[in-house]
Amino acid sequence: MGCCCSFDYDDDWAIDAEICEVCHYPIDPATKPKRPSLNGYELRTPLLAAEEIPPPGSPLQDKLVVAVYDYETTHEGDLPLRTGEQLRILEETGEWWKAQSLTTGQVGNIPCNFVAKLNTLEQEPWFFKALGRKDAERRLLTAGNTHGAFLIRESESTK
Repeated sequence: MGCCCSFDYDDDWAIDAEICEVCHYPIDPATKPKRPSLNGYELRTPLLAAEEIPPPGSPLQDKLVVAVYDYETTHEGDLPLRTGEQLRILEETGEWWKAQSLTTGQVGNIPCNFVAKLNTLEQEPWFFKALGRKDAERRLLTAGNTHGAFLIRESESTK
């Protein structure tokens, strides 16, 4: 029987048969091609279409942040920050978080408002999350901005 993807296709339909993901016809178990295996593990070639299973996410990826401002230590146990430095958050308590620098390996406390989650808009210098419309207009009209200066903020009307 097979499916239209196999060499011996015919029009017979089997009840409770496995369905081909390509052509949506039933597959006869006797003609189903076997995938090669080695020591009990299925071998796959990179030329076959990828399956729709997302890769597993690392729980450590959720705790990665980037410094958006420099911070000089003021207390014992604080961790100095440099803009763009990546850190792993170890503990979130209030406004001060315990973090480890991925650059230096040092561990210490950091102010939570000096960092943003990695790979988000919050780490971009042109993104102002809680800036109101009037304040945004004032910032854009300051003398230091050149023609074409811009910023992006959250909408006040869709909150």
